[in-house]
Order: sequence, then C-alpha cells, then structure tokens
Amino acid sequence: MQLKKSDVLRSGAVKSNKSIQSELRKNNSNVKISGRIKEANSMVGKLARQPDSYKDVADLNDISGVRATADTIVDVQDTMDFVRENYNVIEEKNNIDESRGGYRSYHAIIEKDGVKSEIQIRTKNQDIWANYTHDNFYKPATEQQTMFFDRNRERINDYTLGMSDYFYGKDMGKDIKKPDCPPKISVVVGCL
Repeated sequence: MQLKKSDVLRSGAVKSNKSIQSELRKNNSNVKISGRIKEANSMVGKLARQPDSYKDVADLNDISGVRATADTIVDVQDTMDFVRENYNVIEEKNNIDESRGGYRSYHAIIEKDGVKSEIQIRTKNQDIWANYTHDNFYKPATEQQTMFFDRNRERINDYTLGMSDYFYGKDMGKDIKKPDCPPKISVVVGCL
C-alpha cells in the first residue's frame, strides 16, 4: 500500500522539483542547483525508521529535494531570501550559524503545486564536509567502519566538530588552522 502511494507521490513531485530547480538557477546565478526525487523504497524505509514522526508516506517533507551549493555565505543568504520571497515556506532551520553535530546547511521545507519539497542551501565547503561525513559516518560502507564508529564515537565527534568549525571559519574569511585528523580515522575512512 505505502509503496504504491509512494509511486504516485513521486510522479507528482517530478514536475514541482524541476520547476524549483529552474527558478533557482534563473534567479541565483552564483549557485549550483541539483535535485532528486526520493525512491519509493527509501520513503517506506523512512517510515519504518521514524514511526513516531511519520505515519504515512504523504507525511514526508523530503520526497522532492533540491540542493543549492553556493560559493559564499552571502550567496547562501541571498538564495534563502529568494526562497522566502517566492515560495510558501512551511519550516526552516539554520544549521549554518549553529551546526547540528558538525553538519552545516540551511534547510527550508516549502510547498509548491501541492508538493512539499526540502531545499538545502550550503557553501561548497559545507557540501564537501557534509558528503564526507554522510558517506563515512552516517552511512558507513563497511562493517569495519560501523564497528570503528561505534567504538570511537567521541574521537569522531571531536574531529567532525573541529572540521565543521574549520570550514565555517574558511567560509567566514578567517585564517583558521585545520584540525589534525586522528590516525585511526585516517586508516579506517581517510581524512580530508
């Protein structure tokens, strides 16, 4: 039932997603725009992982996702201003000025043409760091990485917070020293 409903929601999200991407590209030339539609099995999986938050796939806010990657913090702010002025913003989170566990990005849930979409806006530095942490810590590729993460959570958290602050400092124009990567992290997942 949920898979069938997911397919219907996905088809409706395609047009809205393409429209949002086009509008953002047209009005924010300093920003790289990409997008995706969540796969049906991923939608159903999110229901299973977060049953207290979502009862039905129609409750999901991120079936349609758009990412805006900017050169500077000013471009991030300009893009977010455009989003506020041109879309029905249901929710927004500023994880740029205050990281969420080392993750920095601006998120807005918008509604366009009856479809909810999540727009993520961040700098290139923040995108590099988000992709690294997602691939290596949020969704480890191997059992060895998973076990390492479980045993070294504090060390990894210190490193990720330090690197997040480092990239944020670079985005803010500060001359800041890059944190040393702990040798164990270097061996198991590699460092930036």
